[in-house]
Amino acid sequence: MDKYIQPKSESITINRDWLYHWILDEEMMNTVYKFGILSKENLKKQKIPFTRDSSKDVGCNGTEYVCVCKRLERGSYAYQKYIMGNCAFIISPDIEKINTKKVETEVRKKGAFGKWFKPKIVVEEKSIVNYQDEYLVKDRIAFSDIIGLKIPFFVDDDDYQMFLDFLERTKTDLPIIDVERGRVTNKENVKRYLRRR
Repeated sequence: MDKYIQPKSESITINRDWLYHWILDEEMMNTVYKFGILSKENLKKQKIPFTRDSSKDVGCNGTEYVCVCKRLERGSYAYQKYIMGNCAFIISPDIEKINTKKVETEVRKKGAFGKWFKPKIVVEEKSIVNYQDEYLVKDRIAFSDIIGLKIPFFVDDDDYQMFLDFLERTKTDLPIIDVERGRVTNKENVKRYLRRR
């Protein structure tokens, strides 16, 4: 990353277990700061309008779950589709999450044996998400579980300005991370960079 084009930054080791949830706009960031990232049911309970709640919408939270994803070495489809080109929250990998559930299936013996023997119960792990890099978090992700802000692959000054405005207004010091290039900066560097424009 050229320090004359981007804010001053330094190398960082990207944690492969970090989780990501995309940021729609500044209004969403403010709501997340106040309430956390909420499932649709919790948004309704808090009387927060969900601006992208439509049948055509993809990648949004479910009724009871918040959808997040990981950046995998291979098969990172949700990450590439929703996160790579967008701003996103970086979330602690320590939160409780699922992407499979145990399903019991009854298997009966065929023919005459089926009459004499009880059915066998087989327990399998079944995927409950669209992509292997997706995970579901029940109800809510607290703002305290957000550990950074991810810039898009093709970042522009408006993205930096949105992050700076948010960090200044909320008096928080989350790092601003370029996950694809393994770089990290902070609001002071961004402030200096935007002042130079």
